[in-house]
Amino acid sequence: MNIYDFVVEFQRYNLFCKNNLPTEIVRYLFSFIIFDIKKVIIYKYLDSIVDEHRIFNDLNIHFNTIPYLNSTKFLNNKNRIDVKNYLLSELNKKFYNLYVFSHYCCGGKGIKITTFNN
Repeated sequence: MNIYDFVVEFQRYNLFCKNNLPTEIVRYLFSFIIFDIKKVIIYKYLDSIVDEHRIFNDLNIHFNTIPYLNSTKFLNNKNRIDVKNYLLSELNKKFYNLYVFSHYCCGGKGIKITTFNN
């Protein structure tokens, strides 16, 4: 369990008990997990792309279309590689190891994932 799970359960408990914490305390608590929350949102968005993807089609994604990756503060090489690896693993789970990374496109602002036989 990570800290995100604890804070979410804490917030649910407070809502259930009808406790209203001051805004400053809630903001302070969530400041510790803001990047975890952003990653959850990014991965849910990528999951929706994988779910809508059809087999044997190449996949082109530009980072500026992904939530929180369109800012230069959050877009760095580590996050680009994380997105690439996550997409590849999810596509290969769904389509039985059919996809490989092709290249970064548009000056590093996007990625292309293609089928293994292309």
